[in-house]
Amino acid sequence: MVTHGPPHLHLDTQSFHRAGCPHLAEELFRCRPRLVVFGHIHAAYGREDLVLDGALWAQDSIQRGWGGYCKLVELFFRVYGAKARGWLLRNQRKRVTTLVNASVVGGSENELRNEPVVVSL
Repeated sequence: MVTHGPPHLHLDTQSFHRAGCPHLAEELFRCRPRLVVFGHIHAAYGREDLVLDGALWAQDSIQRGWGGYCKLVELFFRVYGAKARGWLLRNQRKRVTTLVNASVVGGSENELRNEPVVVSL
């Protein structure tokens, strides 16, 4: 998936605030692509590998302020449920989504600063 900007809470830090799109984050959790490439937020250049599961969804919802105490309880059970499944299904590979903020420029003059990010699928 190629988008202009990042999903909320992932490679989206700009100065002192998060500049990603919460609706894009929801869509990523819905379709779970293998690779998402974006730019726009030059300061957040890099790569992040995520397992888009219920535990991460609950954590992100709490950080966005959408969850309240119910989401906190849900996060607790999802994290420990994921740990139990991981222990029981040790040899099963988890589907990882790789997020790449491919911004190669930065600074006040938008000079070339960052190396290209190479991803092998």
